[in-house]
Amino acid sequence: MNLPTARETLQDGGFQVETVLGTDDIASASAEESRKRHGVAGLICAYKAAGPRAEEGGNLQEVRDTAVRLNALGQSAWRCQIAGSDRPSFALYDA
Repeated sequence: MNLPTARETLQDGGFQVETVLGTDDIASASAEESRKRHGVAGLICAYKAAGPRAEEGGNLQEVRDTAVRLNALGQSAWRCQIAGSDRPSFALYDA
């Protein structure tokens, strides 16, 4: 998707637009570097929280603020392999 183009098109049409980055994974960067955080499944919760705020009549800033307050912590029950890697980044062993 070309989100900058979509944003510009909406703004040209007279719509107010805010961008919310999915940076909810608290384990991927410190609070001071939160813009470096990854987005994980918690982003879905941000959508679920922001939608009702909009339906309640919240203005754009209130809806945005609701979405960005979310933090999440991902966990794995199985080994993880980063795309492009030839092996898992870690392994879980039976005790």
